[in-house]
Amino acid sequence: YKNWDNYDKPLCEWEGVGCNANNDIVKIELPNSNLRGTISEDIGFLRHLVALDLSGNYLSGNIPSELHYAPLEDLDISGNMLTGFVPPHLCKKAGINNNGQEGKFYCANIACPTGTYSSIGRMSVEEDCMNCDSDQTSALGATTCVDMMDFDSVSSSSVDGFCIVK
Repeated sequence: YKNWDNYDKPLCEWEGVGCNANNDIVKIELPNSNLRGTISEDIGFLRHLVALDLSGNYLSGNIPSELHYAPLEDLDISGNMLTGFVPPHLCKKAGINNNGQEGKFYCANIACPTGTYSSIGRMSVEEDCMNCDSDQTSALGATTCVDMMDFDSVSSSSVDGFCIVK
């Protein structure tokens, strides 16, 4: 993003960052932004963050368990190269992507598990996560499945770091 290296500019004026009247960061929306690296655990310590959209990038690694500290209501990490699983504390947090409705908590409301996919990368009222074919796989929060050989070559490539400054 063109203004993310201008430290003289207030964070609330950075592209993709939304703030409330008190200049607290309430949303970070950076879909399809060619981001590479891992998701910083520091994002979880943004005390007013209700929306985080990092979908459609090249982020790898695990979902930070610290995200459960933020008062997130909308979380979209679909379409990246994330691995592992959704942290249990995040799965048990009510309100994220309507998780916990009727007392039911599902990790798939946060992200489809590896080896599964949906058009939005997570389970919803309209759509479940579906299994990939036997010769295919997917990353966590996948919107499509890929051939296993293609996935291995993409997921093992080196990437630059991604960090949000507090």
